[in-house]
Amino acid sequence: MGRIAPDHPFYALGRRITLLPVIHESADYALHVRRVLFRGAFDCVAAALPPSFEEALLQGIDRLPEISVVLRRDPGGGPAALVPVDPCQAVILG
Repeated sequence: MGRIAPDHPFYALGRRITLLPVIHESADYALHVRRVLFRGAFDCVAAALPPSFEEALLQGIDRLPEISVVLRRDPGGGPAALVPVDPCQAVILG
């Protein structure tokens, strides 16, 4: 996988905002995101976290490096959503 430097214009959305796309289930990309975050001088980091997953995801993160899965059932009977909590997830960054 090719690497993009943290200061590459691809990541920049203006002078003060940097975007990092997510490639799920990619240990290489999770490591790349981790390196970008640790090399940068960021004031804060934001990640999409649906409120219905928050408590269970934070519990899973506390259990790392043990891998866990958060299951969220649709109250309306729709499909359930599974979120793996493991170090290979770029959003988790174990």
